[in-house]
Order: sequence, then C-alpha cells, then structure tokens
Amino acid sequence: MTSQGEPPHGYLLAPGEEVGEWVILSRLGRGGMGEVYAVREAATGHRFALKLFVAEGGDADFLRQRFRDMASALLQVAHPHVCKVLRTGWLSVRGTARPFLVMGLVGVPPALREAALRDPAALLGAKASSVMEGAEAGEPPVSFTAADLLVAARPAPPALLERIWADTSDALRYLHGLGVVHGDIKPGNILLGAGGHATLVDFGLATLAEGPLRAPGYEPTCPNLRDAIRGTPEYLAPELLRGGRPTPQADLYALGATFFTISTGVPYVDSAAIRLLLDDGLPALWRGRFRALLSNDPTTRRWPPRRILRLSRRAWLAIALGAGAAGGTVALGGALARLLRAEPGPAERWAQGLPISLGPSERATVGAPPKSRLPAIDLAREAVLSFRMEGKTWQQGPIALNAAATLHLIGPGTLTITHAPKDCAIDGTIRVGRDATLAIAGTGGGRPTVTLTQGATLALDTLNNLRLFGRFRMVDLAAGGTWRSRGKRLCLDLGGDRPILLGHGASYSGHWVSGDCHFRAVAGEATIGGIGHVYHALALSAAAGATLTLGGALFMYDYWKNGEIRVDDANAGTVVLAASPCHPLCAVDLRAGRTLLRATVTQDTQANWCRNKTCHDWSLRGGATLGGDGALTLAPGRTLRAEPGATLESSLTLSHATLAAGARIRLVGAGTLRFGTLAARGPIRVDCAAAEPGARIVWEALDGARPDVVAEFLPPGRTLLAEPDTLTLR
Repeated sequence: MTSQGEPPHGYLLAPGEEVGEWVILSRLGRGGMGEVYAVREAATGHRFALKLFVAEGGDADFLRQRFRDMASALLQVAHPHVCKVLRTGWLSVRGTARPFLVMGLVGVPPALREAALRDPAALLGAKASSVMEGAEAGEPPVSFTAADLLVAARPAPPALLERIWADTSDALRYLHGLGVVHGDIKPGNILLGAGGHATLVDFGLATLAEGPLRAPGYEPTCPNLRDAIRGTPEYLAPELLRGGRPTPQADLYALGATFFTISTGVPYVDSAAIRLLLDDGLPALWRGRFRALLSNDPTTRRWPPRRILRLSRRAWLAIALGAGAAGGTVALGGALARLLRAEPGPAERWAQGLPISLGPSERATVGAPPKSRLPAIDLAREAVLSFRMEGKTWQQGPIALNAAATLHLIGPGTLTITHAPKDCAIDGTIRVGRDATLAIAGTGGGRPTVTLTQGATLALDTLNNLRLFGRFRMVDLAAGGTWRSRGKRLCLDLGGDRPILLGHGASYSGHWVSGDCHFRAVAGEATIGGIGHVYHALALSAAAGATLTLGGALFMYDYWKNGEIRVDDANAGTVVLAASPCHPLCAVDLRAGRTLLRATVTQDTQANWCRNKTCHDWSLRGGATLGGDGALTLAPGRTLRAEPGATLESSLTLSHATLAAGARIRLVGAGTLRFGTLAARGPIRVDCAAAEPGARIVWEALDGARPDVVAEFLPPGRTLLAEPDTLTLR
C-alpha cells in the first residue's frame, strides 16, 4: 500500500465527497485490490478508515471474492496491533456496487507526518490523542508506514525500531496462533501511529495454514492469477519464489527481510556483503533476530528469543559488590535474582501475581496469573493491556482504567468484575474478544465503554432499575457479540444522540426499559430480545443493507405522557417489529427507511395509561415504507396516517388507515393488503412491479368517497380489476 500521493490513474473518491453514510476526509493509500480513505460517519461524527474494492479487469471477480473473504475473516480478529475490521458490506460508487470494509483509523496529523519525515523520533513523542485533536481542528489524518522511514531525512532511532518490532512481531505471533498466514509482510503494510506504535494491515494475500481464506472449492478462473507468484519480491521467502505455498515460516522470512530493510536502509539479499554485515556490522540483538528469521531453509527458521534484560555497568557493580560481601557464587546468583525481581516487566509481574501498572501509551500482553483473582490493574492514558484468559474463569481485583486506556480480553474465558466504587475506577474501554465473556456486577466505579466482537459476551447483573447512563459511557456491539442483562429493569437511557450500536449477529436480551434510547444496526442482522418497556422514547434505525429486529416481548405505556417508538430519520435499512406480545403501542412514528410489521399489535382500547386517556395516531412519513405480514388494530378514533411519499406494502392487515394524496401502495407477490376502514384523500397509486396475479387490496369500509386508482409499473397483459371492496391484479 502506498502511503502518499496519487497514482497516475487517480482515486475513485475525493476529499469532501459523500459515499453511503460517510464523508471522505482524506486518501490514505492504495493497494492491489483497494483504496483506503479516512472517513467521518455523517450521523455520529466518528472517524474510521474505509477500504473500498477497486480492482478491475479479468481478475476482478476472483479478487472481489478474495476481498470479501478477507474482510469476513478479519471480523474475527481482535488484537491491538492488527487492523480492526468493524463492519463489511457493499457501497454504490459511481453507479457500481463495490465491496467495502470499515476499520479503526490509524493515522497521524499531517504536521506529525512532516516532522517524522525529517526525524522519525518525532513519532515517539506524539500522543494518540493528537490525531483526534488534529481532526477536530479540520486536519484529516494521513498515513505513515514503516516504508516512509526509508525516505526520512534521519534514520529511525533504536527505541522506535524496538517498538515497531515488538508490536509487529506480537501481532504476527497472534495471527500464527489463529492459523492465519499474512502472506505480504513488508514495510508498506506496517502502519505507524502516534507513539510509534505499529498496526499490521493489508490481508489481501492472507491464507489459513490449512487452506485459503475463502469458501471451499473457489478457485481463480484467470490462469495468470492462478499460477502467479503473489507477494512483493523483495520480501518473499526463497521457497515462494520456487512456487511453494505460503506458510508461517514464509511470514518469518518476510518479517526478517522487512526489518533488515528498515533498520539498515538496504534490501536483504543473500550475498557475501550482506553476510558480512550480519556477522559484524549490526547490534548483537538484531544479528540474532536476522539469523533466526532469514535462513534459506524454512525448516530452520524460528522465532528469535524475547529480548534479554540488559544490565548497566552500575547494576553489574551492585551484583559484584553483593557477591563479594556474601562471599561466593551462590550469593552472586541470589543478588542477580534480587535485581531481576526488582525490575520485572509488566508480563513478568503479572505472571508472578503482582499488580501491573502501565504508563502513558505503554502496551503489554499477558497470560494466566497464578491465582483466579487477578492482580490489581492500573492503566494510564492510552495504555493497552491484552489479557489471554486461556479458557478459565477469573475474578477481577482492584482496577483503574484511564478514560483513554484499554483492557482487551482475549478468549476463551470469563472475567467477572464486581463494579464497586471502592476498588474500581473504570473510565476507559474494555474490549471483549471472540469466545470471551465479561460479567459485570455492582453499581459504581467509573463509566467504561464496553465493545464486543463476534462471539463475545457481556453479562450484566442489573439488580433493580440500573441506569445505563450512570454506569456506562457506551456499549458497542458494532462488531457483533451478545449482551444480556439479569435482573429487573435495565434503564436504557444513554440518550438518543449516543445510539447503542449493533453489528452483524449482535443481540441484546434482558428485562429493559427505554427512557431515551436509540438502537442502531450498523451491519448485517442484529436483534433485540427479552422483555421491553417503553416509558419515554425508543428510537430504532439501521444502516443501508442492515436489519434490526425488535423481538421478545414489548409493552408501551405512556406513563410519562410523551412515550413514543420512532423509526428514526437515520434509518436507511430495515427495522422489523416482531415482538410477541407487542402491545399496547400507543404512539409510533415511522420516519424513514423500511419497517416490517411481523407482529399482531393492538393499541390500548381502554386508554388506561395514555395521554388524556387517548391513544395516538400512527404516523408513516414521506420516504418511509411499512410492510410485513402483521396486523395492527388501532384504538377507536385512531388511524395510521400515510403522508405524501409514504408507502404501504402487502401483506398487512390494518384496522384503519388514512392515505394522503401522493401516498403509495406496493403489491408484493400474491399478497393481500387489508383495511378495516380506508380513507383516501386523493388518488391511490398502486405499484405493481413486484406483484403476481392474485395480489389484492381489500377494505371493509370506506371513509369518504371511493378513491381513484392509478396503476404503476403494470406488467404487460395484466390489469388491476376494481370491485366494490377489492382491487385485484389479473
């Protein structure tokens, strides 16, 4: 992926353009299959990286499938140094449907990029927050990769190289643990952010150790692509150049070649001059790494050992003096052991069951501690702690997370946090990875953001009337996952301007109350279940191509005199009302997108709770569609009001509806749209494009004159037969 500058043929999109629900901020780069842009979500203002498939020609079909398979596979990956795919789908660009994926944004402000090109050490002193601050000031972030270090005016300092090595090697170890072979490790695929932290990107050539990341049996049809050697030649292992298949050992060779290039400034080739450099011209630490990684024989390649503690002259003097005082080699070993215990790293402290503390921007990955109760955790601003739970159940000890810190749970396993103010101050983000469960009980101690991925679970003990606003800053299921609450009345009162995001496969269930809540499906199919009560306002929406299903049981009482269910203006997808029972729904406002009624809905015909003891009309605004196969029985004197531009679809059953001039009926299949009482305030326009013979519109009574009917998109040879109480497609 190139980091800056336009190729001769240009990019598909320009800064300032709107595509789907995003506004393009800047161009971040272009690879073999896709273009990457920094974008802002128009509805929320949140910033992401959008990768758009652009390949054309004879290989396009195969590459498009590879792109989609790669995107689906990356939805399952959760590691702080691997690009995080949040959602996938299709976008219409210049009249062409193209696959896309949305990732977390890794970039730097333009000023930091210019400073790093002068001196890469500038990356080490920068904070990740500067990216957002620059974006808020009107400067969209730009990319900076390890390849840019090769053209910088000054060489990268050792501390920066060590940080890039630690992040990249940790990411690759993680991927190999999942059986994923990256296939294209090179400097241009290592994004660098503020603080010098690295993120591994571009999985267009990724495969599984047991097979490719694609549906079984799918093969490229183009001989040139099928038989090609794929990858970047300067970083390909010798066996790949001879036609071998990608393996983790090939990734190790590419990793060694990559770091040889960015640390020396010259590409690695197996030559006498390079061997001399490896023997005598590099620091011993890097010589050992390169010897382990760059063997021509893949069977002898191995991960180099972790970095050995290097002791200063003063430390060795302290050991020697201690040994002299104790009088022997046994004392020397004891003094060394004491010194090592006095300066363990975070992972070593954790493994010993000791509290762990990470400073600003520090990162660490830890495994299982010796006891089921975790050591105390203290994470400073922008620190990241990744915990591999190894299939066990854990109890959290005292914990403090800065608002910009992250605790990442890597499953399988369960972590239970007793969320009490005396030992918890969780204001940061807890990311729950696949097969991991986060269980939270208690009522205080900060307001964390909890994000789930597919296969992750959040189990919340709500006690009674737990208010989400007072306990959580956000619950984010945009990447999938399951959220369930136990107890009575979880008050979903985050506020309509901060929707609860649900991605493909995401679900929520429990006993809940909507005070002022907005559920939004951002991708695929998401569900809300359990027992729900609407006491104030419940907003629902779905992004284009997404579906949000409201199931379980739903009750609505206008107790606070202004209760409402609203399919929001932001809805561009499909909302399904499928709760059973589903009553009484007193006030419903369908403003945009498509709503499917799959339930039997009855208003409160006794009007015991509603405002002035009266239920409200349902509203179907212009541009909104109501369809499905459900039934709606409205209270006496109430009606479903369809405004100009609104659409009703068969096969609904409605007790009363009022259609304004310009409203539309769409017949689907052989379905029937039934009205108890129909009031038409102008001609009824009937869309027959998707109808089949036998499709009907039926009414029991008319409120007013018999309406005029205008048939649209009538198939050749078909007629819309008008009878006293029926319109039938023949």
